[in-house]
Amino acid sequence: MKITSLLLALILSQSAISQSLPFQHLSPKPNSMLNSRETGIIFKHSGTLDAASIHQAQISVVGSTSGLHTGVLKVSDDSKTILFQPALPFAPGETVTVELSGVVALSKGTKIDPVSFSFTVSPADEAFLRTARSLLDGEADITAAVPLTDSLPTDFPAITVGPTNNPYDGKIFIANKPAVSNPPYGNYVLVADNAGNVLKYKKFSKAESNFKVLPDGRLSMSENARHIILDTALTPVDTFKCGNGYTADSHDFLLLPNGHALLFASDPQPVDMSLVVPGGKPDATVIGAVIQELDAERNVVFQWRTWDYIPILSSYIDLKTQTVDYAHMNSLEVDAEGNIYTVMRHTSNIVKINRETGDIEWILGGKQNQFTFIGENEANAPNYFSYPHHVTVLPNGNITLFDNGDQHVPKYSRGVEYKLDMKSKTATMVWEFRHSPDIYTSSGGSMQRLPNGNSIVGWSRGGSTSGNPAFTEVRPDNSVALELFFPTGQFSYRSYKFPWVSQTPAASVKVQEVLQGNTYTFNNVTDTTGVTITFQQLNAELYANAIVTKYNYAPVGADFVEETPVIAPYFFTIGNELINSYTCIVHIDITQYPAITSPESVVVFARPQFSEIFIPLPTAYDSAKKEIGFSTSNFGEFVFAVPQNISSIAPFPIFPAENEIVDGTSPVKLQWGTRGIFETFHLQVDDDSLFQSPAVNEQLLSVNTVTLNQLVNGLTYFWRVRTTNSAGTSAWSKVARFRMWGHYIMVSNPNGGERLQKDSTYVIRWKSNTGHAMRVVLMNGTMEAAVVADSAVSRTNAIAWKVPSTLAADSSYKIKITSRITPMLSDSSDNSFSIGIGAMGVTPKENIPTLFVLHQNYPNPFNPTTTIQFQIPHSPAANASFTKGERPEGARGIYTTLKVYDMLGKEIATLVHEEKIPGTYSVVFNADDFPSGIYFYRLQAGPYIQTKKMLLVR
Repeated sequence: MKITSLLLALILSQSAISQSLPFQHLSPKPNSMLNSRETGIIFKHSGTLDAASIHQAQISVVGSTSGLHTGVLKVSDDSKTILFQPALPFAPGETVTVELSGVVALSKGTKIDPVSFSFTVSPADEAFLRTARSLLDGEADITAAVPLTDSLPTDFPAITVGPTNNPYDGKIFIANKPAVSNPPYGNYVLVADNAGNVLKYKKFSKAESNFKVLPDGRLSMSENARHIILDTALTPVDTFKCGNGYTADSHDFLLLPNGHALLFASDPQPVDMSLVVPGGKPDATVIGAVIQELDAERNVVFQWRTWDYIPILSSYIDLKTQTVDYAHMNSLEVDAEGNIYTVMRHTSNIVKINRETGDIEWILGGKQNQFTFIGENEANAPNYFSYPHHVTVLPNGNITLFDNGDQHVPKYSRGVEYKLDMKSKTATMVWEFRHSPDIYTSSGGSMQRLPNGNSIVGWSRGGSTSGNPAFTEVRPDNSVALELFFPTGQFSYRSYKFPWVSQTPAASVKVQEVLQGNTYTFNNVTDTTGVTITFQQLNAELYANAIVTKYNYAPVGADFVEETPVIAPYFFTIGNELINSYTCIVHIDITQYPAITSPESVVVFARPQFSEIFIPLPTAYDSAKKEIGFSTSNFGEFVFAVPQNISSIAPFPIFPAENEIVDGTSPVKLQWGTRGIFETFHLQVDDDSLFQSPAVNEQLLSVNTVTLNQLVNGLTYFWRVRTTNSAGTSAWSKVARFRMWGHYIMVSNPNGGERLQKDSTYVIRWKSNTGHAMRVVLMNGTMEAAVVADSAVSRTNAIAWKVPSTLAADSSYKIKITSRITPMLSDSSDNSFSIGIGAMGVTPKENIPTLFVLHQNYPNPFNPTTTIQFQIPHSPAANASFTKGERPEGARGIYTTLKVYDMLGKEIATLVHEEKIPGTYSVVFNADDFPSGIYFYRLQAGPYIQTKKMLLVR
């Protein structure tokens, strides 16, 4: 058959496309900012990856300050996601470049395009992170279980229920929280029936949230920093935390059917809000949010951040405060296609996120709303719902929402259901419930649709007022089916109902009349345990029976002889009737235990009846049959676990950050992270990277943090650490380095040439490594003209200043900044600036500058490159006078030089030496050949001259 050249080209084009496909989701998002120093790199594809091809892949992760990063490259258990976890954190503020190439392919042979992208790390230093995260951290001490008795404990918050009208036949799951200080009640999670009878409860040292049943039958509750998994006896058996250096937020947690988990973190970052909104604080702490998906091995396989998608200006809260919680995420949900729904209270909207790509599919409500509301209460327009708290997706695709109603007039809270039409982008209200009388809660709240059509509306703080219920169960016709009440001053963050029975097994199968030498599979038409037993020896009476019972959660009180292993969320028991003793071989079909993702590493541990200690059994894995096998002669409980003491893994340095400048006048704190089990550490520190005669050589350390007093100011130090455990001594960690440097202050704005106006607000900025309170004054010559701040403390080294109207107009002003702790430590603007002279803010035509400006280099301090930007103005005066011989014959622009000098005034580099027409220019200075220290750069363009200083740190 003859093919035309055009058709052939089309076929070849389509073939090329089918043979090369890009990744659908990258994290961190390319060109994103404010990323965690501990972030991992994620490459996610919609297709199934060829795991073997990953071994041929080549990855390069390079920080502009920290250099090349090594780490672990692997494929997640979803077979769609490539993960790279750097061995060391990135440096604050640096730009990281990522390249993945080599043979990376799908299982069908289709290649994936090589990828290259960059992102920027948060500038937050360790001090800022410690302060900010201390507001988010805090884990409760778990007390011993409180036994159920005929009478409840004296500090138990007694519950009462109102008249019932055919409520759903499920169990109530609720946790009390105090709305007042020093409450007379303890902090409990409890399970109750519709009559208000308490069936189970447990006390904790902190008030818990989100007490609910998970898809696998276990329970969970939430607190800041972690989500705790409980068995059906309310005993904690597992914990989920965020990865990539983030601290988990307590607002919500989802366990997905495939064993993955969705959770999120609040992410405080230093932001100069004066650049975002007039009157914003230049040293504000702004809190964003980060959604993460963890696989069964707790790897972060998906990450989505508000910083990348939700503008700060979309928030409804006051953006001029010192701390700005601009998004405040508080709810997570997944629809039938696996996409994520989240509610952000302070942007007053619901956002649907594509879980494959991270793209926003749509936004309902708030300033970015994409829908037209139909059938809603027009009195609430345009914010039909406001400051919402909880979203769920119903089987028919409708969504339910708890609407706190902060912007309603008057304020009231409600439950509401919408039908969304994606084609017409309409949101039709099909149901709502307002309590009679109205209840308003300023925070919290929940909305749950029950299987029989009833709905649970949890009133959160609104339920702490006398006479208000903690939750209302309402029927489809809006009649009340049930209400539960706490004592006044107590409330529940969220309220739930689930069909649940304590200690219910997932499967239980009895085989009757077992005989020696026979093999039995413990499955039947209703239950599947996945367990097969061959009785090699059997001492039993006539008609003896064997029973296998499977549970989809970890056992209660699991203790081990050695280090506690990682336990899969299952156990099973082997019981008997009329069997005296036996020896058997057991085979487990792991397809019935999907959370076991590394069966080749699994060891079966057994706990005989009436014993509390699990002991390991010789275990084998048959990959062809997908079976785990072991032998036993005991009845009792059996768990699947991966021992943690298989190897001794090298630690990784955390603080100081790589190449960080530390305060050389104070003791230095070193901190490193651990992986796996550790017993002791061996630390070496030296100013020689070969550690031939270490200045510090500490062995048998039992903690991962030390403070050193003997280091010398002005030197660069190298350090490494290794660990010892039952498996032996690990390799050394990667060698990290830091620079001891005396305190310094460098004024960066205003730094010369600026024109400030009276009664206007400007931002004063400086560079410093002290953390000291600063005295900031306005100087006119040698005299103090005004005190800007007598004791300024700023995490961003910036403060806002409103220029007094009483100042004399002059062009000889400078800013002087002095440490309150060390008065000899001080710096001033490099050149003078003016106040009250001339106009500012005039934009020239075609963006041609009208002012001569030399900007502060960035980054500063730097190593080894930095960028210097300057402006050449359009001004006849600029061409009027030149030093003889300085301007070339026939030149039409301004002859310009930019030179770099050392501390002694010696010229060490010429960066610009040519005619420049009016405009804005950038030049890169590479200091590879120069030692650490302070340098000056000087720009001269015609009659204009300006000098600034910069700091090179090796």
